[in-house]
Amino acid sequence: MKYEGEKKKQLGKDRGKVIQKASNEGVSEAQIMRAVLESLSDPILVINKSQKIEWMNRAAYDLLLGISCPLKTMLCFECFHKRETPCDDNEEPCPMKRVSESGKPVTIVHEHYRADGEKRLYEITATPLWSQECTFQGIVESMRDITEHRRVEQEKERLITELQKSLSEIKVLKGLIPICAWCKKVRNDKGYWEKVENYIEKHSDARFTHGICNECLQKVEEKEHKTGIFQNNF
Repeated sequence: MKYEGEKKKQLGKDRGKVIQKASNEGVSEAQIMRAVLESLSDPILVINKSQKIEWMNRAAYDLLLGISCPLKTMLCFECFHKRETPCDDNEEPCPMKRVSESGKPVTIVHEHYRADGEKRLYEITATPLWSQECTFQGIVESMRDITEHRRVEQEKERLITELQKSLSEIKVLKGLIPICAWCKKVRNDKGYWEKVENYIEKHSDARFTHGICNECLQKVEEKEHKTGIFQNNF
């Protein structure tokens, strides 16, 4: 905590030095801040409470309007959603509405059109913009393209769902299984005795095919020879 406090204090001093130097050179703080915002790779927009886009940095302009598009006044829903009427907050959360109601920053996810017509998914952070009299004037929006991130997340969720489904279909016998020491029948969960083959088939994906081992075959042959009615049915 102490380190963070010292770090913030140092950043404040550095900012003060930059502003002081710029002031000595005839550059205003507003010009510095504008230059900083223009240099950011994330799209930044200022939208008034009437939903009119008052300003956007170069990244936002290139993304939403295109490099060759002439500067023009637009409403946010015209620019982002290519529609003529304001967004329905029930369909998609409206940053302006949420911020104006809460007076606090909000982060939401929206689908926006790019200048080339492609629809992409963006994480939007909207921060309230206040006047000197502390009245709500609009919002400052920053945008981050999360289309690929969401696609990867959805693919991961799909694989997890498939894995869980596969695991649920795997039947594993475990624990103590009561079996008769004489007839080898198994007592099921309802207390009834049934053939071991039937029990295993019900509780696993195993299936039985019946044959006879050499030892049992020899016993059967000896018994049948004694009675004189031996027939090899195996």
